[in-house]
Amino acid sequence: MSAADPESPVHPAKKAEQPSKKADSVDIQDDAKVDNAQDDANIDGEDKKPQKAKGTKKTVKKEQPAKKPKKMGKKAKAKKTKDEDDNSDDGEEMDENGVAYILKERHQEKIKKLVRDIKDEYSLDDLKNMCKKNDLSQFGEKWMLLDRVADAMVNGPPERCPNCKTGFVYFDKKKLLYCCRCSYTSKTIKREEWKD
Repeated sequence: MSAADPESPVHPAKKAEQPSKKADSVDIQDDAKVDNAQDDANIDGEDKKPQKAKGTKKTVKKEQPAKKPKKMGKKAKAKKTKDEDDNSDDGEEMDENGVAYILKERHQEKIKKLVRDIKDEYSLDDLKNMCKKNDLSQFGEKWMLLDRVADAMVNGPPERCPNCKTGFVYFDKKKLLYCCRCSYTSKTIKREEWKD
């Protein structure tokens, strides 16, 4: 056997490493035949799905559901400014001088000082008895009764609601008006003398 024989079966691995030019041309011809066969099938009228161009893809966007408003904690509510207040009050806006005047007229500083002074002196039952003597509402927590009694001590206890005759009139600090449950509102009210 001669080692120089190019057709010798002794060195098949070397032949496999280097593809021949004939093998390349055969592969290219097979690919061309497959493409031609597909084109012929389209021409013959066989059903084929139309191919979309890449630029014409349409995507349908789903509408996202409306987001629910987040619940606010106590601290976040406290940080809200007056401008962001959710109340739908269409009343007149008051400047700082008007607010200061109304609070001064109500003797707000005296009321605050009196609340601090009587806070430790009177029990809840004592405050309820004071409210009963002066025809004030006896219901609520201690801080509510303290505020009610101090206001009545400084300014005098307010009369009952002139509209419904049975409701208690209270001062709304946000609107700076006197209000009743029957939707009665007023800037001023009649007051009586404090009874010990």
